[in-house]
Amino acid sequence: MTEYSSLYFIDLLLKNQEGQPVGLIEIKSYPKTSIEVKTKTFEQLENYANKLGNPPVLRYYTILSPATGYVMDIKNNTNIEFPTKNILEHYLPKNIPTPNQPLLASAFSTWLRDLSLGVRELSQTEQKLKKFGFIDNIKGTAPVTEVAIKC
Repeated sequence: MTEYSSLYFIDLLLKNQEGQPVGLIEIKSYPKTSIEVKTKTFEQLENYANKLGNPPVLRYYTILSPATGYVMDIKNNTNIEFPTKNILEHYLPKNIPTPNQPLLASAFSTWLRDLSLGVRELSQTEQKLKKFGFIDNIKGTAPVTEVAIKC
């Protein structure tokens, strides 16, 4: 999330077919996400949801980093943690030791698009996300990058 005076930018936004936000996604480029960073990021995503008017279909706040992902289901007040290494191994070129923010955003956006379209067999990590309800609830959504929110 980048702040420019009265504009905020969300790294990725999952929109349903009606254009409504289903998920707000923050991408962290550093491998480890501490509990403090995770908590602060979820609070920032909640703040951005408020600025969007808390759309009724908004269901997920997600943090994705090179090592770990977190999904918070805001309707059920539950969350899940999962490894992202296998996702990035699949979606990033093999010769990149430390991916930067734009590469991570591209890889995670493509992964989310594939999940929403159901075009790949689910890995063990993705099976965990399916059991959590995340994959079924993002079916048919489209990831949009760098979404600006006016404040």
